[in-house]
Amino acid sequence: MLSKIKYVRLVRRILNQKTYWFVQLVCEGDPYQKPKNIIGDGTVGIDLGVSTVAIVGDSETIWTPFTVELTSKQKIVRKLQRKMDRQRRANNPNNFNSNGTVNPGKKRWNNSNRYKRTASLKREIERKQAAHRKSLHGRLVNQTLALGKNIKTEKVSVKAWQKNYSKSIGFKSPASFQSELKRKAENAGGTDKNVFDFTYCTFSRNSLCVNKQKKSLSQRVHNCSKCSLTMQRDILSAYLSRYIDPKTETLSIQLARNGWRGMEQSLLDGWRVGSNQSARTQACPKSPTNGLSYSKPKNLMKRQSLKR
Repeated sequence: MLSKIKYVRLVRRILNQKTYWFVQLVCEGDPYQKPKNIIGDGTVGIDLGVSTVAIVGDSETIWTPFTVELTSKQKIVRKLQRKMDRQRRANNPNNFNSNGTVNPGKKRWNNSNRYKRTASLKREIERKQAAHRKSLHGRLVNQTLALGKNIKTEKVSVKAWQKNYSKSIGFKSPASFQSELKRKAENAGGTDKNVFDFTYCTFSRNSLCVNKQKKSLSQRVHNCSKCSLTMQRDILSAYLSRYIDPKTETLSIQLARNGWRGMEQSLLDGWRVGSNQSARTQACPKSPTNGLSYSKPKNLMKRQSLKR
């Protein structure tokens, strides 16, 4: 080891209901980067949604469901929560009223060993799901940085999404993906200017002919009535993000027109590949893959059975 060790710390982790101790060495210098995770120098536009994400680079377009491989364990967690509630009520009958509500004031709770085992099982399921989500976020971040480290994305409010999509936001955690992307992009360039967030909020209405037309959320394909431009809505937004001026936060339509001819095939290929792996194909009847069959994503995590 050539790097100088700054300090050593002990970390306790509970894995599979067992306690493990790890020794971590914190060294000076830059973190190790795998050879397969090459960072590009191009400009990348991102349109992040609740269920999908569109990423447009200089030579490649990625349109994919956001964390599609992540399997929800909410039903299993909910069963464990109900079991824990029954166990807690059985162990502490004096802490509840006759109508089932908790008595007010300070009280002492007695937790049985079975209750503790059930709580440990619930924490383990949630830990595995969080670790899997973090791994999927890291893989998508590496795919994005391979296209370029100069990121341009619309500033979205995840808190506003939580009002209407609270379960989906808590399950997929797009804010964690944003923070991870920003951190790695800054480390790659050594500056905090590699990620540019703008507040331009009408990309879903724009076209290359400056024509704007309103669309409902269920309409996922942009069909311009003037220039006859047809493109997937998220991909078009990500493409236009690349041509936002960081100083004025305005869209340069002329630059977008000049780059369209060289990137149109890449955008169509990304639309086609994404439609084949996305269940949203039915919502896009005018997709270039219309008439082609597609297979739904397979769950990578098997459902765990509970013994009651």
